[in-house]
Amino acid sequence: MPPADEFTDSVLKAVFSKMPASRLTRDEIASTARQSLKKLKLPPPPKSAAYQELKKLPGFDLLFDELLPSELEITTHLKLLAIWRRLRDNVKAKDGLFGIYNSFVNADMSKMFDRAEESRGRVDLAKPPDIRWSVYVSRAVERYTRWFNSFPKSESQARPELYLEGTVCAVGEGNLPPIDVLMVWMVHMLHPRFYWEDCVRCGKQGLFQNTGVPWEAIDAVIKVTGDPKKPYIYEPSEESIRTFELLTRTAFKNDDEKHLEKPIMCPSCRKPDVSVPFYAAFHHGFAEDDFTAYCPACGSLIDRINVGAMLFLDDFERCQTDGFPMRGTLLDYLGGTALAPPDFVNGFLANSFTADRLKPQGLVSGMLDIKSTIRDDAQKMRKQSRKKQPYVIDKSSLIAIRKTLFHYFYNTSQFDLELEEALANQSGFVDMMEAYGYVSSPYRPIVVNRSVERLLRFFCLLQQEKDKPLAPPNDVDLAWHTLQLSPAKYMAVCFVLVGTHIDHDDSGGKVMNQDAEVRGNKRWKKQFPNDDLGYNECTCVFCETSLQFGFAKPSKSSQNGSSSKSGKGLFSSSSSGKRSMADGINVDYEYRRACAAAVAKGRKDVVELSSVENMSTPGKASAPQHPYFAYLPPVIDGDAPADAFKGAVHSNHIDYLGVPRCFTIY
Repeated sequence: MPPADEFTDSVLKAVFSKMPASRLTRDEIASTARQSLKKLKLPPPPKSAAYQELKKLPGFDLLFDELLPSELEITTHLKLLAIWRRLRDNVKAKDGLFGIYNSFVNADMSKMFDRAEESRGRVDLAKPPDIRWSVYVSRAVERYTRWFNSFPKSESQARPELYLEGTVCAVGEGNLPPIDVLMVWMVHMLHPRFYWEDCVRCGKQGLFQNTGVPWEAIDAVIKVTGDPKKPYIYEPSEESIRTFELLTRTAFKNDDEKHLEKPIMCPSCRKPDVSVPFYAAFHHGFAEDDFTAYCPACGSLIDRINVGAMLFLDDFERCQTDGFPMRGTLLDYLGGTALAPPDFVNGFLANSFTADRLKPQGLVSGMLDIKSTIRDDAQKMRKQSRKKQPYVIDKSSLIAIRKTLFHYFYNTSQFDLELEEALANQSGFVDMMEAYGYVSSPYRPIVVNRSVERLLRFFCLLQQEKDKPLAPPNDVDLAWHTLQLSPAKYMAVCFVLVGTHIDHDDSGGKVMNQDAEVRGNKRWKKQFPNDDLGYNECTCVFCETSLQFGFAKPSKSSQNGSSSKSGKGLFSSSSSGKRSMADGINVDYEYRRACAAAVAKGRKDVVELSSVENMSTPGKASAPQHPYFAYLPPVIDGDAPADAFKGAVHSNHIDYLGVPRCFTIY
């Protein structure tokens, strides 16, 4: 067994062997995890400079290189993000895909909608390119769900085991999924706690414990084309194609499946597999916000509220009869800040309610009705004498109940979260990584390896911060995401270093993002005052050139890490400074030389970019605040019209100050 796998198995087995009999504190989890490794013969520790300054901190002496993201893993991750971005642009530009035509917006709307509805503002059409992408994503989630369910399931049991020994489940070169399914799988794993709970509740512990993104197998099937518009092509083997089609009964390519529909059970009559189209001409398809359908058997309304309520009631009945955990109720075992005792919500619901109370007259109530019933009864219990109640209902208990209900609101899937929304939240990160130019940069090995060193420093901050969220620097965010895509290893590293499973939030709450960024910046500067790069420095290809060729060095005294000698050189994400013409010419010249040198050494995927201030901005797009921000033209393949994005803001012309940061959840 490889050392990293042995490390992971030892830690998870030791920690979960003490659960669910008791909930361990962060210190107890960290101590248990570290004790489990004492009998193992671990490889030598990392030799990086960052590790040398951190090795005396608790748990850091147990790390070794195989536990951290490698250069190949992060580089392959960047290639997948580049493929993802081009896939999105091409789907949006393909007029007529899924029967959605650009000319639809020019139709006579008065013939298609009742004028009364139009006057109430219900005719607010999304742009056809966005509708096409929304349909593509919804189809991808359905295909991913079928692929996820095709993996072996652990034996049926009343309460699933948090850890199962001997479970074998692997993804490799012979069963790689299509690019759209791989995209959804990665987004699912980027919500580490939810992904773990989904695997446990669905009996897929083997998928969590033994399988992450198979980086080497994926890198082997990514072809480098040398074409700036399509530098990478993802081409799995014929064996992978046959395996996927056999297991899921769908075509390997998303848009090759002409008649794919969403199967949904009717909440009222429980007719299985009611086929619902992903797109409907009157905007009630499953991929759209106002999804509605009617059961062909009983004529009842099917929408997200009713389907979510049906899933809640099904889980509630299993909780009552078998003790099966409701969604979100296993997360408190992971060492986070507990809102209530373990299993409080499961016990409270199972002992305080009946199916008839939540489902009056045998009908399915909407989730709003269920929430009101539970909330009102909980408030009454809270007012009564605590001595007479089997459960103490306090404010934290009400929050724990509300968090469980949240997982069922507007969620029609079997998972803890709506994956379509989760995937949409990742778009900003994809755009940012692409606009920084990391994947096509001549300095890519430098940036990638430095991000791993800085990831160690970020874990140092996480070890010291007890309960408040932190946002990592943008280059660290890339390495952090890559580590999360090996979910069991990520959990084990978190247990050893921090004593809790650090969660990842990319939902983009403005206040939370700002607080997490300010806190991260403050902690970073206090802990690492001699870090030349700092917390908020930009590392796009042009700023990296400035750093590598010594035009200027970041100021260590700057509050935002943005200023430099005489105001020249590097610009941070919050800089509004100007650079001299000489600096610009020197940086651009050295950058072009670096690109040429990398190409001469065999780097086919190095693409020479231009800075925004050297480009004429198309349409009404405004240049970003950062003058060196990398520019890329829109990438459209095939027979898409040349003016498909005419007048639109290019996806790289984004103000990256406005892109929400990811942040931690304890």
